[in-house]
Amino acid sequence: MRDPIVGNIFPLSRIINPAYNTYVKFMPASNNPPANSSLEPLNNYVGVGEPLNWTDNAVMNRIDYQHSEKNRFFGRWAYQELREDASDWTYETNRGLMTTGNHRNFYNATLDWVYTPGSATFVDTVVSGNNFDQWVSGNSTPAALTLKYKPSDVGLPLTWTPRQGPTMSCPS
Repeated sequence: MRDPIVGNIFPLSRIINPAYNTYVKFMPASNNPPANSSLEPLNNYVGVGEPLNWTDNAVMNRIDYQHSEKNRFFGRWAYQELREDASDWTYETNRGLMTTGNHRNFYNATLDWVYTPGSATFVDTVVSGNNFDQWVSGNSTPAALTLKYKPSDVGLPLTWTPRQGPTMSCPS
């Protein structure tokens, strides 16, 4: 049967997903009604207060040293730390739950030695290393918020809920 749904809105009696009631609490209230009330509610929310917080710190340094006419050296290092809190569409209902939570750390170091044995010959030796660490999708979210919800809260089997390991105590 392919009868249209009246007003293009599912009646609650037809929603059988047990997770629906949990997830609908995170949805922000509509604040941008459609121009035509007979149309489905599409693009009915504008997140004007959605956070876009960036912290970007970078430090770089370079040292040049000429030991003699034939030997030149330089060293360079850089460090960058980026923290981002953006795209949290749950900021009105459960702040921090859907933040991007990007953490990026970048490290770089270079050492260079140029040796010139004669006027027509030189040897350039370079050693460099990079490291880029990135944590994405909510690692900046406080642990208390991420552990607040269990799979059983949304209708999944209780066996999916992580159990805490045995606790250890020191004898007195």
